[in-house]
Amino acid sequence: MSFNIAEFTKVLREKVKTHYRFVVMNDDTFKERIAFKFTPLTIYVIVTISILILIFCTIALVAFTPLREYIPGYGSIRDNQQIRVLSKEVDSLQQSLEAIAVYQDNLKTLLLGKTFADDTAKMPDIQEDTVNAKFIHTKYDSLLLSINANKSLESIQLPNVAKKSAARRTYFVFFTPVEGELVRLYQNDHRSIDIACKSHSPVYATQSGVISCVSNDNTNNTVLLVLQHPDNILSIYRFSGMPSVSTGQLVKVGQNIAFADTNQFVNFELWINGNVVNPLDYISFE
Repeated sequence: MSFNIAEFTKVLREKVKTHYRFVVMNDDTFKERIAFKFTPLTIYVIVTISILILIFCTIALVAFTPLREYIPGYGSIRDNQQIRVLSKEVDSLQQSLEAIAVYQDNLKTLLLGKTFADDTAKMPDIQEDTVNAKFIHTKYDSLLLSINANKSLESIQLPNVAKKSAARRTYFVFFTPVEGELVRLYQNDHRSIDIACKSHSPVYATQSGVISCVSNDNTNNTVLLVLQHPDNILSIYRFSGMPSVSTGQLVKVGQNIAFADTNQFVNFELWINGNVVNPLDYISFE
């Protein structure tokens, strides 16, 4: 006996369209109380729609209510935000620790007189200015000459400072000596820069080294402060204010070494291998 699909489809269509009645009657009087007419097709449609509504309500309940937090692996929005913030802080701390490690290594090499690490920022190659090195002193004489006008740079004896060989060169990252505005730039007749600063502005060591001179000029009411750094590098400050260091003291880069007075400027000089250079070539004031 062969199976007839068309006949089966016709029989199935008739069955789903067969009408049924659901009746609720009084058991004592057999009086009809409630009656419903339906077909199997109606039951299928109602059940399907009910299942779809149930699925939609469940998804909406989970997606837009706090119940979603109970799903494994699905945290709250607040927790996710905190995780992102903590991740950024951990990354920042990791970078800070790496920077501190490099700084400590370079500080050890500074104290031991060894060569600095390769990852220390390299400053530009030094071009000796043999012409301008022999300039005639004017009223804007170098700050260095105020230490002793009758002695050259090589003859000055700096206390507690080991003199290094000029053949070896070490590379540094120079720190901004004071926060302020540049009011006078480096020129042939003014071999330094002037930085206007706010009241009681802190003055910083531009690089690690030893305080070789702290001198007070009572005539001009100014302070002369000289730092000796490795590889025959000198940084010289002249300002009106109060120094916070003393001669022979070891300081690290960025350390507070003085405070400038109200509405004053700091005059800053940089010497490398016995030659005065333009500080703007090595230090960023942006």
